[in-house]
Amino acid sequence: RSTLFPYTTLFRSLELLITIEREGKDDRSAVLVGYEVSESGATQVWTAIADLTVGNDGGVPFQIWDGSTLVHGTTLINLATGEISTAPWSATELPLVLDDRVISCASNHPCRAWAPGVDTPVWSMPDANLFGLSEDDIGRVPVLHRSGQRYAVVGSLTAVNIDTGAPVLFDMPMLASWVLLSTAEGWVIVARDSDGDGQTVYEFDLGGGAPVNSYAVTSPLPEGQVALMSSDPLTREDLRSLLDGDHSSELQRSEERRVGKECRS
Repeated sequence: RSTLFPYTTLFRSLELLITIEREGKDDRSAVLVGYEVSESGATQVWTAIADLTVGNDGGVPFQIWDGSTLVHGTTLINLATGEISTAPWSATELPLVLDDRVISCASNHPCRAWAPGVDTPVWSMPDANLFGLSEDDIGRVPVLHRSGQRYAVVGSLTAVNIDTGAPVLFDMPMLASWVLLSTAEGWVIVARDSDGDGQTVYEFDLGGGAPVNSYAVTSPLPEGQVALMSSDPLTREDLRSLLDGDHSSELQRSEERRVGKECRS
């Protein structure tokens, strides 16, 4: 830890070690220092002072975008030079880094996708996202790489090809309460039954369409704890075991994953 700043965060890019020093975790002013690290030690190559006020709510995490840029709200820091710039998305949109894409969403507005070095979105969703993104999504949304295409769940309600913006469509009746999750094989929709006493899980292949299987959850997790998620999605079999009441440490992989949030329309 720094002797001047009680709160210091470390990031490692391909070339540099970056320190972010603040008086407190949620302090909006930060001193950033870039170091080249070699066998002989660390050499400081740049220093920058960043105002983290715009486009942030409290302790929004920093994210590394495409290995070259540090993202915090609408503040962008070039990892090679320390140069600070403003992101092209608005301050009302929460950014989520998925591989070399940033997906930015605000409640009741279409989500948009951004590529490095481009000031206009590479795609926008055709419909508004009711709930936007959550800070809990950062670092925990899996990107599925399949046959040269990349897919992810955006905002808990929509699965999308993050390169083209094309949504994955599911053949389902109107649901009052559900959550969409990634699995190693594709997707699942966990829907609360109309009587509110149970849940039904629908399994889908990567292309969506009609469900390939469905089952009732015999031991539903408590309200707001539909399934545990991480950047490494569970298989269908492991997810079913978890939803059926097997909360073993093996399934939870030694630490509690993010809790999937129930979504309402």
